[in-house]
Amino acid sequence: MGKYVYVGLAAIVLAFLLSPREPYAKTTSTYFPAHAPLEPTPPSSIWVDGQYLFGRYKHGIPDIAFHSENHEEIAQAIAHLPSRFQTKYWHFTSFNTREFFVGFALVQLQYVSDVFLYIIDKNTLEKFEFNHRLPGTIGVSFALSSVDNSTCSIYQDVNQIEACFIGDAWHIKASVPVTSSQTHQEHKLEFDVKLNRDEALTLLYPLADDPLRPAYVHKGAGSQATGTLQFKNDHFTLENALGAIDWTKSMALRETIWNWASTSYHINDTAIGINLSQHVYDVDGASQENAIWINGTVCALGGVHFHVPDDKSGVWTIESLNSTEVYLEFTPAGVRYEDNGVPYIAQSKFFQPYGTFDGRISCVLEGSDTAYEFQVKNAFGIVENHFALW
Repeated sequence: MGKYVYVGLAAIVLAFLLSPREPYAKTTSTYFPAHAPLEPTPPSSIWVDGQYLFGRYKHGIPDIAFHSENHEEIAQAIAHLPSRFQTKYWHFTSFNTREFFVGFALVQLQYVSDVFLYIIDKNTLEKFEFNHRLPGTIGVSFALSSVDNSTCSIYQDVNQIEACFIGDAWHIKASVPVTSSQTHQEHKLEFDVKLNRDEALTLLYPLADDPLRPAYVHKGAGSQATGTLQFKNDHFTLENALGAIDWTKSMALRETIWNWASTSYHINDTAIGINLSQHVYDVDGASQENAIWINGTVCALGGVHFHVPDDKSGVWTIESLNSTEVYLEFTPAGVRYEDNGVPYIAQSKFFQPYGTFDGRISCVLEGSDTAYEFQVKNAFGIVENHFALW
C-alpha cells in the first residue's frame, strides 16, 4: 500500500512539471463532429463502452465522470492519479439587473482553489469585490455535474457562495463582504437568485485531439433571473434580470489560453444571450462553443476572432471569421485583473474587463429557415483574456 502512494505522488509531480506545453496537437474532426448541429437529446453519460461521446448538445449531461475516475482496483486508481491532478473545475455565473452586474466564480485546480465575486454599480461603474484563495480543495466543492440535482457547488468558510441545480433551475446564494475598488470600504452583499434553465450549448470536446483528454462545458446566457439582493443596507427585487452560466470540468492542457465574451440583455421584450470564445475549444480555428440565445432558444454560431488592444483597456472588436454573423465592439468601463503564481511552474494571468457591447449579431436556427438579426446597443457584459500554466 505504501509503495503505491509514493509511486502515485511521484507520478503527479512528474506529470505536473514535465507535461508538455505548446505546441499541442490541434483538435480535428477525427474524434469530434466539428461544426455539426447541436444534438437535441444528450446522452445520460459522457463515457460509454470505453469511449467518450464527443459532440455538442442542447442540454447538460447528468453523468460526467471521466474514465480516470472509473476504477475498482487500487493499482488502477494510482495509475490514474496524474489525470485526476490535471482535472480542473470552474463555475462562473453572472446576472445583469437594472442597477447591477454581478459575477462570481468557483475554481478548483486540485493544488489550489480560487473564489471571487464582484458587483458593479452600473450607474457609477464602481466595482466591489470579494476574493479568497485556499490550499488544495479545502473549502470548495463541486457538484457532480452542471445538472446534478443531488449535489451543489459550494464555497464555505466564514462566508458562503452556493450554486445548486434544483428542479429545472440553478439556485444561487451568496453572503460575502465586498470591498470598493475606489474607497476600499467594505459592505455586506447577500443574494438569493434563481436562474432558469434554458437550452444549453453543452460541449464534450477532445483537448489536443486526444480521445482520452475530455473537456465538458455547459454554457448558457440570456436566462431569466429572479430573486432578491441586499447591498449597502438596501434591498432589491430582481426585475427583468438575465443571467449566464459557464460550468466546466476539463482535463486541462498544461498551458491554456483563451478569449471569451458574454452578455445577457433585453431588446424590447426579447431576452438575448451571447457566448463567444477563441482558442481553447477550436476546430479549424473556429470555436465550437459560440452561440446566441433568443428567449431561451440556442442558435449556434461560427468562429470569431478577438481583436484585443495591446493595453486591453481600449475598444475590443469581435468579428466572424468567414461570415457576417458577428460584429461587436466592446468598450471597457473597468476590469478585474490578477497575475498570480510562479513563472514556468504555475501561473494565471487573468484579465476580465466589464463594459458595454455595440454592434450586430445574426443567426439561422438549425433545421429551419428562421433567421434572426439583432442590433446590439449598450449591452452590459464582460470579455476575457486568460493565460494559464497549470
